[in-house]
Amino acid sequence: MYAAPAWGEGPPFDVRDELSAVTAPTLVLVGEDDFICGPRWARMIHEGIPGSRLVVLDRTGHLGHLEHPEEFAMAVVEFLASASGSAQ
Repeated sequence: MYAAPAWGEGPPFDVRDELSAVTAPTLVLVGEDDFICGPRWARMIHEGIPGSRLVVLDRTGHLGHLEHPEEFAMAVVEFLASASGSAQ
């Protein structure tokens, strides 16, 4: 999405304007306490990708799959079920 250049050299890596070209089913999964790529950035990604699904895990930081594995797995399984058109 966006990253400042390493060591302050070169242009930033910024593909935010290209998010609307994503056509694959997309799950944007973030912890509400993620300080690396938190809810602000997740919402920006979600709003940029048509039809994407945003899930914010409560009381979770950057490692949702370790901090709350059941909630993380449930979000992924529900998304995959809906993306494949199957009912679970």
